[in-house]
Amino acid sequence: MPYFLLSLLLLLVSDGQKYLSEVSLYQKASSFESTIYDQRTLKEFVKSAPANLVLDPVNYDLHLLNAALHFATNENRLKHGRSEFKFVPALRDAAVLHTNEMITRNFFDHYNKKNRNYYSPEQRLNAFDIKNVASAENCDYTYIDLNKSTTYLQLAREIVKDFYESSGHKKNMLNKTYTHLGCGVMFEPKSKKGVWYVKATQVFAKL
Repeated sequence: MPYFLLSLLLLLVSDGQKYLSEVSLYQKASSFESTIYDQRTLKEFVKSAPANLVLDPVNYDLHLLNAALHFATNENRLKHGRSEFKFVPALRDAAVLHTNEMITRNFFDHYNKKNRNYYSPEQRLNAFDIKNVASAENCDYTYIDLNKSTTYLQLAREIVKDFYESSGHKKNMLNKTYTHLGCGVMFEPKSKKGVWYVKATQVFAKL
């Protein structure tokens, strides 16, 4: 392949996409592809078999778990008279990138001091070509009990509950300005004292 053509192709792939190409969970086959966000209503998702599968923290469907948090967030918004957030892959990808960074580099913060390339929420959005938009980010750190069966939807609802009980996070979830949402949820690689810890990121934007 000519050098100039190879260079052009590389430019077409965003920095964020290069990052995610090396995240094995992101690349793993999923029962919930991006197109299903628009094909399935909230009611349909809540009643669906995948959403009600019991989670296995060692072998889980990342994209299904991300979707569960997305739909659970919209479920909460409708209860409080807000319109549903729309899905856009770039926001989901920015959320997954940050959650993966928090998991692999062992921190919990909006600001990534261990990898300055993705230090701020704005930098992470820029990595997926989203620039100069109104945006916000929520992060959660919670766990599930090994002795209890927890479904994808149940965990997602617990995360939403955590956010709702915090005034700043609640404000972001119910904000009327933001129109789109992306979510990224991952388990830590090992259980601790009988529980599995999980970190989650929500990225909101007006697009």
